[in-house]
Amino acid sequence: MDILEFLIEDHVFFKDRLNQLHVLAFTQDFAPNRAVALDLVKDIRKRQKDHLRREVELLFPAMKEALASLKISPIDPSVIHHLQEEHTGIGRNLYLLQQELETLPIGQSWLKSLQRVEEPLLAHIDMEDNRIFPQAVKVISKDILERLSRSIDIFTN
Repeated sequence: MDILEFLIEDHVFFKDRLNQLHVLAFTQDFAPNRAVALDLVKDIRKRQKDHLRREVELLFPAMKEALASLKISPIDPSVIHHLQEEHTGIGRNLYLLQQELETLPIGQSWLKSLQRVEEPLLAHIDMEDNRIFPQAVKVISKDILERLSRSIDIFTN
């Protein structure tokens, strides 16, 4: 398995957990499900931290290096910087959602916090899965992608 396959697995995980949160959000009595929702958010946060490090410290540097060697770049290098910034914002919103589920009397306001996580995360996943990762396959050799995947263990908490 190469690093892109691991990252895509993360994306599937995120979508699944968001779907579970979405289902919980619209149950008639959310209060008994609060602990379940909190655990789901904690799961997403932990995996997102590992995912972020894998991309920022492994994949993105390899992409930047590969893109720098091309005369015509299929991806503007600023897109990679933008994706890194999105990771930070998504992580912050996940943290705020977790705090809200842990501390506030629960009401419908947590749904807005969930939306602040869900919308940018799904757009980010779509950008990576449909634009960035296919380009990575084109500009980074299979050997390098596989070598990067062997480094993944060092990025797991």
